[in-house]
Amino acid sequence: TKFKNKLAYYLAIFAMVFGSTFGSLNSASANAVTLDLDNDGAATTAFTDADVITLTDDEQIALAADDQAVSITTTASGDATLDISAGTLTLTGDITTAASSTLDITIDASDGLAVAGAVTESNATTGAITFVVEGSANLTFNGSSAKTIAAKVDGITADGTGGTLAIAGTATKTFSDKIGATLTTSDLTVASGAIAVFNDTVDVEDITDNSGTLTLNGV
Repeated sequence: TKFKNKLAYYLAIFAMVFGSTFGSLNSASANAVTLDLDNDGAATTAFTDADVITLTDDEQIALAADDQAVSITTTASGDATLDISAGTLTLTGDITTAASSTLDITIDASDGLAVAGAVTESNATTGAITFVVEGSANLTFNGSSAKTIAAKVDGITADGTGGTLAIAGTATKTFSDKIGATLTTSDLTVASGAIAVFNDTVDVEDITDNSGTLTLNGV
């Protein structure tokens, strides 16, 4: 009986220590990656799934293959741009801007960006976010929980030769800014079961609703 009591005691201590250590490892699992093309001298080609990406100023991602990271943000030191090419980058988290730092993300023709998280501007003017979707490129919002997308989405010409804005996942995606803000995108697609709410103007060439739910409040 004494042995069993001692064994239970030691097992309880082991569980507490292991749980504390494992929890610390989980919280530290995110990997901070700062892109700085001026100093690095070349575009970034690969990420790990745990990478949290910070943009310094004008940065480039030229993927060796389709890849995944957690999130994208900016530094507070100035405005930033990001060009994504040579594949599709999938983010499991959010896109944000630091205070007084705008962000323009260009998705090159035939390439893609998929975002499961929210898009949050630090300020609608000084911290604004704009996506530019080039011809046959894809910008997809596919999170499994409700998200707000606070960003403009543009094509590359006035005649709608930009790429596709795609909404997937069963939770509501609410867009608070203009789609086709300056230059028209080609397509807006809403997947089966997806819910998309647009609270500002939408200017696209074609809308395809594949048994999803589409609400246009700003048209």
